[in-house]
Amino acid sequence: MQWQITDILFCSSRQTLTDKNQVHQLEPMAVELLAYFCQHPNRLIGRDELIDQVWDGRIVTDNAVSRLIAKLRRALNDDPRQPRFIATFPKKGYRFIASVSRVDAGPYIPQAAADITLSPVASAHSPVPTGGSAVASTPKKPLKSARWWSVAALLLGLVIGLAIYIQAAKPHYFNSAVALTSESGTDLFPDVSPDGSRLLFMSRKEQQMHLYLERLADHQQLEIRHQGLGVGPARWSDDGKEIVYLAANAETCRYYVRSVDGLTLGEPRLVHNCPAGSYGMVSFSHSRDEIIFAERSGSEPYSLFLLDLKSGRKTRLNQPELVNAGNVQFDLHPTKNQLLISSPDPQQWEGFYRLDLDSGELSLLFKLDAYICCGIWSQDGDHLVLMGEHPARDLLSYDLSGNDKRVLYRGTQQLERPLRHRNGRDYLFTARQSHLNTILFNIETGGNALLLDSTSDDKLATFANHSERAAFVSQRSGAEEVWLLNLDDGQKTKLTAYNDGRHYIDLLWSPDDSMLAALALNELYVIDVNSGRTVSAKIPQAEIRGVSFKSNRVLSFSLKEDQQWQLYEYHLPDGALVRGDGRWQFVQYQGEDSLWLDRSNRLYVGLAPQPVEDKVLNASLLLQGRSFNLLKRGPHWYWSSGYPDYRQLHYVSGMDSPESLYQSNSEHFDVKQQQILYSQLATGFANIYQTTSE
Repeated sequence: MQWQITDILFCSSRQTLTDKNQVHQLEPMAVELLAYFCQHPNRLIGRDELIDQVWDGRIVTDNAVSRLIAKLRRALNDDPRQPRFIATFPKKGYRFIASVSRVDAGPYIPQAAADITLSPVASAHSPVPTGGSAVASTPKKPLKSARWWSVAALLLGLVIGLAIYIQAAKPHYFNSAVALTSESGTDLFPDVSPDGSRLLFMSRKEQQMHLYLERLADHQQLEIRHQGLGVGPARWSDDGKEIVYLAANAETCRYYVRSVDGLTLGEPRLVHNCPAGSYGMVSFSHSRDEIIFAERSGSEPYSLFLLDLKSGRKTRLNQPELVNAGNVQFDLHPTKNQLLISSPDPQQWEGFYRLDLDSGELSLLFKLDAYICCGIWSQDGDHLVLMGEHPARDLLSYDLSGNDKRVLYRGTQQLERPLRHRNGRDYLFTARQSHLNTILFNIETGGNALLLDSTSDDKLATFANHSERAAFVSQRSGAEEVWLLNLDDGQKTKLTAYNDGRHYIDLLWSPDDSMLAALALNELYVIDVNSGRTVSAKIPQAEIRGVSFKSNRVLSFSLKEDQQWQLYEYHLPDGALVRGDGRWQFVQYQGEDSLWLDRSNRLYVGLAPQPVEDKVLNASLLLQGRSFNLLKRGPHWYWSSGYPDYRQLHYVSGMDSPESLYQSNSEHFDVKQQQILYSQLATGFANIYQTTSE
């Protein structure tokens, strides 16, 4: 829908303001707010009405409304002291005072073309631009017909050529997307066959991964199964005659190749046994005789490999340093034998690397200091396409030096890893419409109680030590903020108000409950629980793991040095960073229940560390990603099994094996007395979409 607001054209579908050939992109919430104002001009609208209509009744603060109003004013270049668009009525609300009229949508003009103004060829029927003037001009001698048509054809060719050049030189903007799947689960990793007729995709249902082959014309499906194994992701060969895919569970990991004819599959051919617990991506190279895949051993980071299917030779590719989960995300260039690798560096800057598969030459294209994921080559191979910052609701394009940032598509749902469509124009992605709730599990009775239920993600819920409170992270206000929950009466209070793109990974209370430590992508924040005042720890940007309070004024965590993890202490009063005892990689301080991991990967317990002799308990359980996963509470031990089944396990020494308490879809949990806090995916779905400019 388009609206003419004074001399500004507002397009809600493309989320743009166009003023004097300048195109301004709006964020999704600002689009919703401006669209509501346009639908109700010159009417006093209270904050409660805005929250109900624009935020769909979600719990937001007055500050969130004020911030969004301020952002919209800046986009409109509106002075609140002498408003031309939005007038404020204190304690009453707002009124949109500009002249507004709805206009029919005209032909779509790509954003790239908005940067250049072409001078039209004057004719006897050309309208005079509003506010301008025209001087009638008659040639002294009329042009001969052939000559006139020659000139007209030349000019038309130049205009068309220039338009094609502009369109080719800069990425296209897509104003909408259409759903390709409508499954009840979470659909991931789409790949359309080279002839455009069939879709491969994974779907997660009831904690199990399924792989489907679907004919797009009639949506007839075939599930690709391997008994007892989750199946996917999968990719087509360049000629569309074969697919390669992963089939795995906690004990098994295999890559298979199968021939495909329509919806008929050949027999599976096992081409590689990968280490158990490895769930890496896989793709053919531009040859059907080679596959590229990511695998890991145990809890080590992922590495990239190339397998020659004829000789069986496996080669580790030249690749960036392994940080965090390692090198999991890669994409093959649409025409060249080059790989794009998305990889964080030790400072946690996301780097995008080009690997020439023929020469083995690895080069850094650019880095972004942002929580941003999953770069792929653009359709023309001359740009990169990425998701936006967390929570990602748009697809972005950059040139190969990291400049010329452009929005390709902007939606209202959270997007996940894009992929090129085989039509050479569009992109595929997963759009998620779901959220995490917080559950309180009673260990004695086995009962569940729903603590936090909203339309946005609530996660990382953590018990206070000495009061009936919990802290959690929520996107209720549009960005990840830290909140407090009173467990007695359910009252929720927002503690922070930063409204930026930070993404929290871990959250924990100080021993006296006066502070919270919040681990983000590459920073560690300390939050005063009473005031909400937040300070960033004065430490280098790096991958931080295993955060723990050693005392009320000392934080402990680990950094990687010379390929080994080293314990550090951060002293809050003076910001001093002190290297810890070189014997230890990680320490989780919890009084007599403290857990220690030495450089030989041996697990210890207690204030005076003693070796853990139980064969069920081992070092691999201690961490899940960057947070502690193994908790001890007296004689009881708790841990999450992690991906793919996320079972919550409980163990007491002497038991034959750990018992499973419940199944979740998130690894984070916290235990206090006989209760566990954990996150659970609420009823929702994630489907696969294709961009379109129709």
